[in-house]
Amino acid sequence: MPAAMRDAQLHSRRFQRVCAAARARIGNGAVGELYRAFGERVWYDRSDADVTTRFTDAVRRVDVVEVLAALDLPADLADAADDTSWDPVIVAESDEAFRRTGPDVGTPIISFDPPSGTSLFGPVISAVPADDETALALHDALRTLARYPGFSELKRSARPPLDLPLFR
Repeated sequence: MPAAMRDAQLHSRRFQRVCAAARARIGNGAVGELYRAFGERVWYDRSDADVTTRFTDAVRRVDVVEVLAALDLPADLADAADDTSWDPVIVAESDEAFRRTGPDVGTPIISFDPPSGTSLFGPVISAVPADDETALALHDALRTLARYPGFSELKRSARPPLDLPLFR
């Protein structure tokens, strides 16, 4: 892994700590808001550099304090960014996600009805659904597959390029 990518992942851990602290204090809804805000600031970067540089630069530019203020979340949640006491929570949640999917998968992992429901690797999609109706249909299809105990995998590697400014 390139050093810049490893550095971006370590920088992202700071954001994960803030999410863990927000979940503990406010609830999972705050985590959804934080992930959306983080994603909007990373995946919609439009610089001219190569994709690895665009990604790592975008991750470094995300200002946790600004994100919290934009979402009207408590500013002191930013203190969690450098608090390594949140790391065991993050590792445990990741371990649980991988336990629920089985070995040899990557991320993203989506979990349905935790703690007793199932989890799937994915979805990996090339473009954001055009409207809420399409997004909900995709979610419902995934939920249907996840509920069937004998379902394990679908895969298609032939797909359009990722349709996010970071990859253009």
